[in-house]
Amino acid sequence: MTDELVREISALMPRARADLAELLALPSVAEPDRPPSAACRQAAAWVASAFAEAGLRDVHLAETADGSFAVLGHRPPPPGAPTVLLVCHYDVPPVPDAASWSRPPFRLTERRGGWYGRGAAGGKGAAVLHLTVLRALGEALPVGVKFLAEGAREAGGGGLAEYVGRHADELHAAVLLAAAPGPVRAGARAPGPPFLAAVAGGWGATAYDKAVQEVYGRPPGPVEPDGVLEAFGALTATYPGTEVLLTGLARPSPGDPGPEEGVDPAELARTARVAGLFLRQLAAARRR
Repeated sequence: MTDELVREISALMPRARADLAELLALPSVAEPDRPPSAACRQAAAWVASAFAEAGLRDVHLAETADGSFAVLGHRPPPPGAPTVLLVCHYDVPPVPDAASWSRPPFRLTERRGGWYGRGAAGGKGAAVLHLTVLRALGEALPVGVKFLAEGAREAGGGGLAEYVGRHADELHAAVLLAAAPGPVRAGARAPGPPFLAAVAGGWGATAYDKAVQEVYGRPPGPVEPDGVLEAFGALTATYPGTEVLLTGLARPSPGDPGPEEGVDPAELARTARVAGLFLRQLAAARRR
C-alpha cells in the first residue's frame, strides 16, 4: 500500500463524514407493496450527483418495475484493464423502534468514536465508501468501473431483477464489489477484518486477499456464500462468471446498542484503503 493512497484517504475522511451526514438525513425508507417516497427519489438524485462529481460518466436514474430508481454510471477501463461493478443501495428499512434510539435515526450523531444513523453501517455507508475510493484514486483509477445503487433493496429488490434481465450488457463486469447484506462487528468474523472474503476463488480473489493482507496483516474473514448469492441473486444469476467480493462496515464496538446503526470511521478508512489497493492489484494481475 502506497503512502500516497493512505494520505489521500485520510484527507478525504472529513468529506466522507459530510457525505454520510447528508445521505443519512434523507429518510429513504423502502417497504414492500408501497411506492417509493419523495425522500427515496431525493436520495437517488444525491447519489447520482455525488458519483458524477467523483468522475463517473453518464450517471442517471433508471426507474425499475417496482417504481424505485436505480442509479447507474460508468467509467471506461484503461487499455487492457478489467471492469469492476460497484454495488450499494441508498434505501433503508423502516424504523419501528425509533423511540429506542438515543438520537434521531436520520441525523448523523457522533458518539464514542462512531458515526451513527440509519443506514450508516449498510448501503449508505457503502455508497460513501465507494465515493471515497473513487476520489482517492482520481484520474489514476486503474480499472474500468460500472456503478449500481439500488433503491429498493430493503423492500425485496424485485424491480432490480427485472431491470437487470432487460439490460444485461449494461452491468456486465469481471468482478462485483458490493456491500455485505448487513452490518458486521469488528472481529465478529474471525480471523479476518470486516472486509470479507470472496464467494469463489479466482484471479480477482487473489488480488483481493493480497490487499486485505497488506492493510490488516491477516487474511480476509469468511462469508456464507448462500446468503450472499440470495442478496445479489439478480446479478449472480445474470452474470454467473463474475466473481463476487464483499465488504462489510464494522460498528464502532461490540457493545453498541442493538437498534442504533453506526460505522467506525477508522474502519471505514482502512476498508477504503483495501478497496483502493485491490483495484490497483486487480489491474496489475490482469496485465500480467
